[in-house]
Amino acid sequence: MCHHAFLLAFDGSSGPRPQVLRFLEAGHISVGIFIVLSGFCLFAPIVRAGNTLRGGALGFYWRRARRILPTYFIALGMAYVLWAISLGGWGTEPGAVTWASLASHLTLTHNLFKHPAPNPALWSVALEFQIYLVVPLLVLAVRWFSFLPAALLFVIIGYELPRIGVGVFGYWFLSTFTIGATAAYIVFGSGAAIEAIKRAVPWRVLSVLLFAAASGIIYRYGIFERIAWLDIVISMASSASIIAMCQNSRLIPARLLSSLPLERLGLFSYSLYLIHMPLLQAIYKVGMIANAPPLLRFAILELVAVPVVVFLAYRFFLVAEKPFLSVRQKAAVKDLLDTPSPTEDSATTPASQTA
Repeated sequence: MCHHAFLLAFDGSSGPRPQVLRFLEAGHISVGIFIVLSGFCLFAPIVRAGNTLRGGALGFYWRRARRILPTYFIALGMAYVLWAISLGGWGTEPGAVTWASLASHLTLTHNLFKHPAPNPALWSVALEFQIYLVVPLLVLAVRWFSFLPAALLFVIIGYELPRIGVGVFGYWFLSTFTIGATAAYIVFGSGAAIEAIKRAVPWRVLSVLLFAAASGIIYRYGIFERIAWLDIVISMASSASIIAMCQNSRLIPARLLSSLPLERLGLFSYSLYLIHMPLLQAIYKVGMIANAPPLLRFAILELVAVPVVVFLAYRFFLVAEKPFLSVRQKAAVKDLLDTPSPTEDSATTPASQTA
């Protein structure tokens, strides 16, 4: 979201972007990290269950559709409403969105076409859903070949698809998803080979080296010239970090990511991703800040618009995402929201207990 606010503030119409803020151009990296986390989280219960998909492939597809699609369709409708009342989409003028665009968005195939879109951030939702379609095949391949050969096979397939003219931008994310799934096999799997890998690899050192390699790619080529390689290296670095944090929860990144504020933010991160672009665009246009100096636009968007969007995304989560969670997920949400923060806990502790 901060990346998109940065791009909106410094749209290229007022000269080059400030060098000190150029790190915000790297927002694309977060997509790869998200897909790694998706592979890890989806395969953790599969590994725990002995490489078994609960309910089979159809059960898996149903659970994913129930979790993803209702909120997605509501967010899509909101984006079209904002476009219809002449706010336009991100880089899309009112009147430019076609029936073909609507049809491709409804079928989650819009990443396969170059249709104008009221919310371009939704491309990754379509890609993620398409990756879900091959998850049962990955599970089956692990049964046939064991997890390391199967994972290597799918990493190669994901990387080679765009190179041989199959697929579109981002299909190498199948590789990053598989790398995240591999991390789940290493963390939750059993057997002599996996235990040997856990002990033999210095995961913290490996993650640092891989992030350094990704930084070198960015320094040498920028973000997009070697984007597939960059995303795959980032995914390996992220997976190594996940394994290291699972092995030692006292690491500073693990403690930071498991802090209560970030856990609560994670509750509605899907809603935040779905609606942040059209809301930023709406604030940009309704607030009439387009003619302000770029630095002032940046300050308003990052310091005012971003907090407003976070608040609205949480309200959207309560209305459009939470009702579609499973009973177990709703219970987990309630437990997390009911957990007092350290300041709340200390404020409610009787004086007799602190004396």
